[in-house]
Amino acid sequence: EMLSKQETEIEMANQLVEELKGAKRFSVSDDSIQLSPSVKAASKLLKPGMTLTQIYSEYVTMSEQLSVEKEKNEGLNLHLQHFCQQVEEKAPLLQKQKEEYVQAVDKVNQMARQLDTAMLESERMRLSAEENNRRCAELRRENKRLQQQGHDLGQQVRMLLRELEESRGRVVRMDDEMVASSDTANTSQVISDNLITFRSIEELQQQNERLVQVVRDLGEKCEADENTATREKTAELKQQLEKALGELEELRGSRQREAEMVESIVRQRDMYRVLYTQSGASPLPSNIPTSTPASALGASPILPRSKKTPLPSPQTPNIPASRFSQEDAKILEDTKAALSQLKEEFSSYRKEKSENESMSSEQLEKFRNEASEMKLKNAKLSSQASFMSDRFKILQSNVEGYKREISNLREKNQKYSNVIVKHEQTINMLKEDFLETKEKLTRLEVNNQSLLSQRDLMRTAESRLTMEKEVTRSELQSMQMLMSNLRAINANLEKTSADMRESMERKMENLEAE
Repeated sequence: EMLSKQETEIEMANQLVEELKGAKRFSVSDDSIQLSPSVKAASKLLKPGMTLTQIYSEYVTMSEQLSVEKEKNEGLNLHLQHFCQQVEEKAPLLQKQKEEYVQAVDKVNQMARQLDTAMLESERMRLSAEENNRRCAELRRENKRLQQQGHDLGQQVRMLLRELEESRGRVVRMDDEMVASSDTANTSQVISDNLITFRSIEELQQQNERLVQVVRDLGEKCEADENTATREKTAELKQQLEKALGELEELRGSRQREAEMVESIVRQRDMYRVLYTQSGASPLPSNIPTSTPASALGASPILPRSKKTPLPSPQTPNIPASRFSQEDAKILEDTKAALSQLKEEFSSYRKEKSENESMSSEQLEKFRNEASEMKLKNAKLSSQASFMSDRFKILQSNVEGYKREISNLREKNQKYSNVIVKHEQTINMLKEDFLETKEKLTRLEVNNQSLLSQRDLMRTAESRLTMEKEVTRSELQSMQMLMSNLRAINANLEKTSADMRESMERKMENLEAE
């Protein structure tokens, strides 16, 4: 088969030589050139000074190049089939990974909803526990106040009975408790000795006056303390606000610098893109990574030659094309290096920006926590002020009601005893509720920690799946680009072979006709 093919080529070469001799012997006219394309091509080759041997050697070279290109085309087709087979084999795995990713996203969303519900329940339980603690503290203070009031009323009754018995002429011995307590010198004992007991109406009026004076002094002192605390807290809040405003200005300045850096990076990118476009290569598309221009440049030299373009002679090899490809490759390497440097600068910028944002969020969270603490302290101070005002009102009502309560001291004493018992029962119940609430809160905290750990695991799995999906997507894009390049090469080769086959058939027909 190879011998027959070579014999056919030799016969065609001999016919071409005879045609060239005839064309040289006879002056070939324009009409014969238009009728015979082979004569036209031969005349064009003879005009630059090429001999028949050079024409035949060029023809053999082109035939060898065509066979080499066909072999390359077959190899590329095999590679393309192999890539398609790999893609088809990986399609179920990719589908499975996609389904697993969707399931993982659903699970993460479900766990996030459960976590939000648990956080809301934990917050509600915390608020309930705080309310129970506040109520328990109020009941304890009320219980202590009632106990002290009952004790004071009992002491007043004992003192009145003692004065009554002494007025009747009887000698009354003081209790051991009263004698022992007279040795102590604390504030409660001083109040009990000087402001609670009285022996007559005049002494009661004097004690009421002293109580009113004490209440006024305490009110003024509390008001002064409250004003001082308010001024100090206002000054501290102003200082913190000035500090926060200063840090906010610094953050704005850093953000402005980052924006200027990004703008300069964008200008550098546009400049490199313009330089790359001006170098003579095809412009880089915005949605293709930096590795694609090399493949595009590699595929560009394999283009079909026009019919009107003469074949290069052996004395004039294709040096400018190789020089252009070398310069183009050098420009491409420089562009790649510049792009890699821009990527590194952009990654460092993103890292610095994320650090600045994290610092800003931490400082903002710190300021929010401080503001919440200030609000809590302010609420505590306001509650203390309201408590002191309530206490002042209670003291006033007690002073006004002392005269009315002397007649029914025993009934009130019994009533207070019953109230104390009820309050003790209520306190015990509140203690049990508090312990139960504390246990529930502990369980919720444990569940919250487990949910947080599960959420972190889900986020890790999600990030891993996202990275795998991006890698797979990039592989698919590169394969698709390679397939499109291979198809273009195959189409160009087929078109070239068809043109050569058609030209050879026309030559054969013309030779047969002649």
